[in-house]
Order: sequence, then C-alpha cells, then structure tokens
Amino acid sequence: MKRQRTVGAAKAAASKKKSNPKSVREKTDTKELTPTAGERLPDGSMLELVRNSSDTARLALLHRVGQHATIAYHLDHGDRRYVPISADPGVVRHLRLPIKDLPCGLTPELVDQISSILMQTSELGADDAFMAAVFAVASFFADCLMAQLCLRLVGSANTEAMALLRVLGWFCWHPLLLLDDTGIDHLPENLTTTRLFYAPLPSDRLRKLISNLEAPGFGVFRAGLLRENRGATVIYSGLADMGRACDDACLRLPVAPATRSLSPGDEERHRAAVDEIRARLLNYRLVHYHEVCSSTFDVADLSGQTREIARGIGACLVHAPDLRDRLIALLREQDESVRMERSAEMSPVLESLMVLCHERRTSVHVGEIATIASQILSARGEWDTLTPKEVGGKLKALGLRTTRLDAGGRGLKLTREICARIHRAARAFGAPAIEKGLPGCPDCKQVQDQ
Repeated sequence: MKRQRTVGAAKAAASKKKSNPKSVREKTDTKELTPTAGERLPDGSMLELVRNSSDTARLALLHRVGQHATIAYHLDHGDRRYVPISADPGVVRHLRLPIKDLPCGLTPELVDQISSILMQTSELGADDAFMAAVFAVASFFADCLMAQLCLRLVGSANTEAMALLRVLGWFCWHPLLLLDDTGIDHLPENLTTTRLFYAPLPSDRLRKLISNLEAPGFGVFRAGLLRENRGATVIYSGLADMGRACDDACLRLPVAPATRSLSPGDEERHRAAVDEIRARLLNYRLVHYHEVCSSTFDVADLSGQTREIARGIGACLVHAPDLRDRLIALLREQDESVRMERSAEMSPVLESLMVLCHERRTSVHVGEIATIASQILSARGEWDTLTPKEVGGKLKALGLRTTRLDAGGRGLKLTREICARIHRAARAFGAPAIEKGLPGCPDCKQVQDQ
C-alpha cells in the first residue's frame, strides 16, 4: 500500500512537471519573451515595427545594427526574444507601417517630396506645406525630444481640415486619426503614435490633454498606470477656444475653404510615392536617431514655447542648414505674433508696476495698479479697463504673490528683489516702457545691457 502511494505520487509529480510551461521553457528555451513596438537595445542597435511584405496584416521587426538591417518575426538578443506587440488589426492598418527598408537620402529631398504632395492634395502655400513637412519628419523622433510636438490647424473649414489631417497621416510616424482620446490608454504602453484629432467640438477630456502639452515627459495616473505624453499631436478644433497653452505650445497652420477637395483617387495616385517616402522616413529615424537625441541646436532669441518648437524640429533637420534657416525665419513670424499678444495683455500691468518702482514706493494695492493700468490703456486710445480682480489674475500669472497690506486690501510689497523681477518680466513680455527705461534706474540698465 505504501509502495502504491509512492508510485502514484511520482506519477503525479511527473505529470505536474510536464504541464508546467515554466519548466518546459527552462529546458527548451531560455529566452524571455518580450513584446515590443520598437526600442533602442542596450548595444545601441534599434528595433522598429514593420509589416511583412508577403503578409501585410502581420507585424514584423526591423533590426538595424550600424548600416545593416534585417526583418524577421522575432529577434533573439541577449537573454530576450523580442516579438512584435499584439495590436488590433484596425490600429495596425492606421499605423501605415512600411514593408521595406530604403536609404533615406538627403534631408532636403525628403522635405521637398512631402511638401510637393501636400501642395498637390491641398491648397497650402509653399511655406505652410514646408512647416507641415518638417513637422512630419520631426514626428519620427517624438520619443527622444524634450519638446512636445503639436501642430494646430486654425480656421473653420471643417472639410478641408479633415482632408489635411488625412494627408498628414500619410507621412507622420505611427498616425492615428481620432475624434477624441477616449480609449487611447488601451494602446500598448510602448507604442508611440502621432495623434491627429478632428474635434470641431472638443471634449473636456481632450481639452485637458492638449493643455498638458506644455509639460512633455510628465505623466498622469490612469487606472493605476502612469501615462506620459508621448508622440506628436495634430489637432483641428474649429472655432473652439483651446486656451493659451494650446496657442503657445503649438505650431499654427491656417486652413481655409478650398476650390478642390481630397478625392479617393488622390491616395491611390500617390500610394507608391507615399509608401516609398514612409520607408525612407523610417530609415532616416534609424540613421539619425542618436544624432538627433544628442543635438544641441538652439535659437536663444526666440521666446518660450516657440524656442522649444524650434529646438525640437530643428534638431531633426540633420545636415540641412538651409532648412533650419527657413524654419527659424517662419517661426520668428509666429514668435512675434505671440509676443505681441502677450505684450498687449501684460504690458499695462507691468508698466504700471515699473512706474511705482521708479517712484520708490514700498507697497501698492491691487486696486491702484488697476487704476494706473487703465489710464495707460486710455492714453493709447483703448476703451478697455482693468478691474482689481483681473489685475490680481495677471499678477498671479507673472508669479508675483499678493499679500494683505492693510484694511485697504491686498497688494504687493515692492522690495528690491520684486522690482528687479518686474523689470525682467517687462523685458520678456516686450513692454514698451522697458525700451526707453528710466535714467539712473539700476534695474532698467541691467535688463537693457543683457
């Protein structure tokens, strides 16, 4: 009886061992299965998602080491076996993955080819088509840039905007044409996409997503998982006000009513050229990825978010100084527009504070700042006036904290440090008074000498 139990136990143990997948894997395959949507491996080589040429519905991996590239359904590397992620067929179709690896060629050639197709399929002018083209190129490096890439289509031409979003999707990295961001959290975690939103009536959730574009690399917790802002974004929101954050953080591209519209035949007519360009764009990413990630390109005289846009896109225009110069020239126009808008909004308050600093006041109530600012507007022929509440909001936006001074209410203590900050802010916002300054004022002299 004892012997029978021993034999039975041995059989049960053998059966359990055979049914244990982990045990089988330990004997037959020591590689850890690792699904991926593309990544940089520890040895510096790159993995990217592609489609198989004989079965375009099936995902494969392109592995590039130096100048050599191979395409396979899996890659054994170290103690891991990399395989493509599992994704919904609809998502795979939208991603427009290439089926081959082609030499990228020169940067200006790529940009010119994309610009040409954009102008043929829409009524964009040469400069606007150029900006859209360099944005598409930069989208292939969105995972390594400090700047969050965002392109906003401005106007109220819904049909034309929808068509332009479709054409931009031909060239951007891993494009997804979307009406909202609902469900986007369910995409594979390491899949970086370019989200192209058609949202004439944007939801509150989408507004919040766009407002977070000023903080690339920062994330939010959703369903217990940390989700970061990754990938480029294109948005058309019609006449809806998306807020200052969207205006400042995004490239702006006008969309106007057109005499021609995108037809089904347009995509078929350009399919071969677009497929070739997409394969070359992926190769461009693989060849120049390390160079873009380590780029020190900068345009110090641009302000705020415009400077970040220039740094991000400019870094992606490798060995193309003429393209960078054209980009900077066009961004200066946008930067000047942003400066003027911000200056018109903040200058009256800042100039009021400069007057008070020059009078060597030690403190001032918010109500008095509002009165002086309204007088400045009136002297310039403006009908607007500012209330103490509005001034309080602008002071907060400037980082100037008010305190309760006395029974008369809240205000600012004009210390030396605060006066210096006021002068620096006046320069940053282009307040007219800072250009002339006050003779003998050390703060005016300091900002003018910078």
